[in-house]
Amino acid sequence: MTRRSVFVFAVLLTACRSSTGPGPSGPLTVKATDPSGDTYGSLAVQWDLTGLTLTRDTGGVDFAIDFTSNVVSPVGGDSDAVYGEIDFDTDQNIATGTTSYVDVFGPGSSGMGVDYVVDLFDYTPDSLVPGLR
Repeated sequence: MTRRSVFVFAVLLTACRSSTGPGPSGPLTVKATDPSGDTYGSLAVQWDLTGLTLTRDTGGVDFAIDFTSNVVSPVGGDSDAVYGEIDFDTDQNIATGTTSYVDVFGPGSSGMGVDYVVDLFDYTPDSLVPGLR
């Protein structure tokens, strides 16, 4: 069995919430930061996320993840590649959605009911990843 570095990071960003009203007049960008050095687990490679930038416009949602070091894409099959999920609790209600992997594998509770997931386990050859509901 190969060793895989599993990166799990849950984020709650209200900028992506569903709305019945009109959308933003232009792109809406939200940034979240995370302190470096707060990884957990026992694997040799510990990917350390330090920021997430999310931009929503009429064409969809784009995001960028910042790490403390260069990351390895799993497309090439490297056992130290970045895998994981980004969880979104868009209605800010722990009673709706599913359990976050942070709650399953990490220390403590995220307090989230996950409504949407960006799946970093299922890369395509062009490095796109699916968004799941």
